[in-house]
Parts: sequence; C-alpha cells; structure tokens
Amino acid sequence: MVKQVEAVQALFSRHVAERKAVSRWSGTHQDNKKALIGVALQTAIFTEQEKSE
Repeated sequence: MVKQVEAVQALFSRHVAERKAVSRWSGTHQDNKKALIGVALQTAIFTEQEKSE
C-alpha cells in the first residue's frame, strides 16, 4: 500500500507543480484533475485489496 500511496502523492505533487509553473487552472480543468487523482487513489486501494486476498 505504501508504494501505491507514494505514487498517488507524486501524481498530486506533479499536478500542483504544473499549475504553479504554467498558470491558474480553469474550474473544468481543476475538476478533471480531481477526478484523475480520485481514480488513481481508488486504483491504488483496489490493487492493495486484491493483493491481500
């Protein structure tokens, strides 16, 4: 689980750094990024649950 959480944290950090470097995100772009991060977190959780079964 630790590696999966670290991967999601890296994804989030990369997106935040991108926003700061380029410009402000529109509301739609922010919603898309939130959705992608949510999917990544759900995938990490699902993967770890599958490993433990």
